[in-house]
Amino acid sequence: MKKVIGVLMGIILIAGMVNVPKDVYAVETTMDSQGLLGEFFKNEPNPNDREDISVFNFDDFRGEKVIGNLKGDSFTSIFKQITGSPDYNTARFTGTIVPEYTEDYTFHMVGDDGFRLWINGVMIIDFWEQKWEIPQVSSPISLEAGKHYDIKIEYLQGWGGAWLRMEWESASQEREIVPESALYLPADHVVTTKRNDLKVEIQKMDYLKENFADKVSESALNNLIVKKDSMKELLDTIDDNEIDDRDKAALLIEAIEAGSMARTNFMEEMGVQNSSVHDKFNNPLYQGQDPFVTYKDGYYYFVSSSNLDSNNKIYVSKSRTLTDQGEKVMVFDSQGTQTRIFAPEIFFFDGKWYIYYCADLKDYDYRHMATVLESVTDDPQGEYVDKGALYTGKNGEYKQANDFTVFEYNEQLYAVWGTLGTGEPEGPAIAPMDNPYTITADRTIIGGGGEGPRVLQKDGKVFITVSDGAFATDGYRLSYYTNTDKDFLNQDSWNRTSDVFASTKDVSGPARAGFIKSADGTEDWMIYHSRVYKDTQDNGWRQVNLKKFGWNEDGTPDFGEPISPDEWQTLPSGDLGQGNMYQAEDAILYGDITKENSSANYQGAGYINLPETPGAEASFVVKAREDGDYIVGVSYAYGVEVDGESTNYPTTQLPARAEINVYVNGTHEKTIAPDKTAISWDEWFTTSERLHLKEGTNVISYRIDSGSIGNVNLDYLTMYKADEVASSAAIMKELVERFKEEGKITDDAAARALDIHLSGVEHFEQQEAVDKIVKHMKGFEQLLEYQKDNKLISENAYNILKANANALVKKWS
Repeated sequence: MKKVIGVLMGIILIAGMVNVPKDVYAVETTMDSQGLLGEFFKNEPNPNDREDISVFNFDDFRGEKVIGNLKGDSFTSIFKQITGSPDYNTARFTGTIVPEYTEDYTFHMVGDDGFRLWINGVMIIDFWEQKWEIPQVSSPISLEAGKHYDIKIEYLQGWGGAWLRMEWESASQEREIVPESALYLPADHVVTTKRNDLKVEIQKMDYLKENFADKVSESALNNLIVKKDSMKELLDTIDDNEIDDRDKAALLIEAIEAGSMARTNFMEEMGVQNSSVHDKFNNPLYQGQDPFVTYKDGYYYFVSSSNLDSNNKIYVSKSRTLTDQGEKVMVFDSQGTQTRIFAPEIFFFDGKWYIYYCADLKDYDYRHMATVLESVTDDPQGEYVDKGALYTGKNGEYKQANDFTVFEYNEQLYAVWGTLGTGEPEGPAIAPMDNPYTITADRTIIGGGGEGPRVLQKDGKVFITVSDGAFATDGYRLSYYTNTDKDFLNQDSWNRTSDVFASTKDVSGPARAGFIKSADGTEDWMIYHSRVYKDTQDNGWRQVNLKKFGWNEDGTPDFGEPISPDEWQTLPSGDLGQGNMYQAEDAILYGDITKENSSANYQGAGYINLPETPGAEASFVVKAREDGDYIVGVSYAYGVEVDGESTNYPTTQLPARAEINVYVNGTHEKTIAPDKTAISWDEWFTTSERLHLKEGTNVISYRIDSGSIGNVNLDYLTMYKADEVASSAAIMKELVERFKEEGKITDDAAARALDIHLSGVEHFEQQEAVDKIVKHMKGFEQLLEYQKDNKLISENAYNILKANANALVKKWS
């Protein structure tokens, strides 16, 4: 057999990558064939006995999907997608498991609801009951390192929550969630899927050859042809060899990777597509609720618990621009000790970060309590420790709380929150804090009503904004309290101003605002949510928006009206934006992708539709200034209308999202899950990921593979260097050259004058001569103003160069 594999490997070395043909719709696979194959079944409940366990069977098969591992994330959206209902379902997960050590292993499982576990045909856990969060432990089972053992998990879900967590441990293996790296899909399933993938990859190579042969060198074309022919030979001969399915799968996967690289090399030689830099944006930005953002040392930090399959995690996102979340990192997983984590906020005090939020805490019988995390270091995306519940009561009795925030005034911290519970007085409530994680004083009730307090300060005045009305309705709106005498603990020291920011014909339920300065500190901005499905009577799915606001003559805030999705806004002052923009309609398009322009609010000449069809792919050929990590975003619309999601009183906990695989230079790097946008398809969200690019030409591909979920419109891709907080003279010289080529600087003399100034700055940057850098940049800014006043430079080019100039001066001064 080794000889046979050796012959096939010879073929593979000149073979190519795998995708699914247009006439095949298979299930999702991970590119390394790891994980578990999930089969999903619909069950009919017994309306007279919700505890009737006999209704849970495996008779009505509805579909299958690959699951990476069982780590406690919810199956609700998967059930909704596959069986049509979030309740009364069963699932069966199969594959093999490979241990690292030859030892006795113990398995731990817990979920909502019951489950059974078999290893190598032996049932080691049997908890087939409609009960939830009751941990189960297996007897020890002997396993051999590196050996594949059959694994099967059966799961039942009645109503409500839907999740499973599976852990293992041995003498050498610390207890942990069984990782995806230890789980393997059934080999026959992988062979079937990868064989289909290989057929589509051959179709894609034919597409390149037939349409772009004149765009590349003869050697590049011949290389593609040779590799494609070898792939076809592998496809035709692999079943003639006496090797098992696991070996066939390995050969097919390696062929896929080799072919993908060949196609990538061809596309790279076709050349980088045109790009631009844009200084405008429009709302909404992304799906989410209760948005909060802070700014420190050149970065915006967003914190959220939204858009998760299970609401027991907290994420912190880092971005150089206020218009996109950037890279999102999970910083806390409660592992079931907390549920319903709501409205987290992040602050920096005394060298550490603190995340405040309210959640149902196990230690308090799952009552909704205020609690806080403290960072271990000064990295907001690093490790945190749980400091426990905060005292929000009176007479020593801990009370429930909702929507907790803090503010500092004259070196004293204060906490503000909404009251919660039967018989409790109407909030908001307030108390002084002993330190960022301790309250010992009893609460003071401000009263007057409203939820979701947020604090806004200007010129010594303190305001508390609140949200009025039902959050899932058009009537949700913003009001605020004004403090009159700096006595924050006196109810009579607060005056209420109601209904200052409310719905319009274009925006529904705008409230829960947070407040932030622009990057250069000269402008005030608010970040707030509105309803995604504005035409419904009651639907709580929300999206995040931005707008600049001003101040009245009496020193009170003037929020104006919510910004329409049809209105373009200029970037906040000093904001560097999302970087280079590559239009989707200029990408290399495979499969049944169409170019369209019927929806509104796109940029460029149009957009593309990435369909459900496996094999569809949009490949962007981009240029990276240097080797390293980049934040790469894509603007998309996903307005698929589904009953129970986009209608009144949604019945699912989380709308089904799309699933698109992201490849860099032929290698699968990420799977993104775009959220639903408005059913009009006229509103666009952005989703971003950290991707590593090599210096020079790169190919970034968005693919519908087997098991992906498409029908997503893509408008453009953006990219900028990660962890590069400030601009430089070299970057600005590249921008000047680009604006000259695009006609945004009207003549050579104007561009040359800007370049001369920047060359001087570049020289002094190398010497780290701070005074001279700042002096020359002031001259550059004066020249920029002169060119703007004399119409030698476009508004777009001026705004972008001005933001970069501000960032560069701030960096050095």
